[in-house]
Amino acid sequence: DRGAQHEEALASLRQDLRGLQAEIQNSEVQLEVARIRDGDVAALKRDVEQVCGQDLMLFRGICETLREGLDGQRKDMALLKGSCEALTEGLELQRKDADHELQQLRASLSSSRQEQSSAAAEVKEQCESLFGDLEAQRRECETALGE
Repeated sequence: DRGAQHEEALASLRQDLRGLQAEIQNSEVQLEVARIRDGDVAALKRDVEQVCGQDLMLFRGICETLREGLDGQRKDMALLKGSCEALTEGLELQRKDADHELQQLRASLSSSRQEQSSAAAEVKEQCESLFGDLEAQRRECETALGE
């Protein structure tokens, strides 16, 4: 049944949509963690300057590398979020298309059932009329045989 297939496809699309929304939320959490790490990196830099002046250049390089890595992660998360949003929009459009097609199939099925019902009623009327004609002919034959 195409209607059931469309219902299953729609349920699958909805499940995919929920999965993508969970990925978006996870990405937002990771972005917040990256912001917190930025703050941690700045605090670490201050501590290093106070305690280990001679190793300052080394730690600055480490901090810069960490910051660049976090920036890269932030950019990756932003791209992932954009991709997820685009996929979500695409899935929503597919869901709407599937809903529309399902409605059309239901309307078509209803129309087809009405046409079949009308045709069946017409055939029934024709059969009843033929039966009436046959009954009249049978009576004529009995009358003719009786004479």
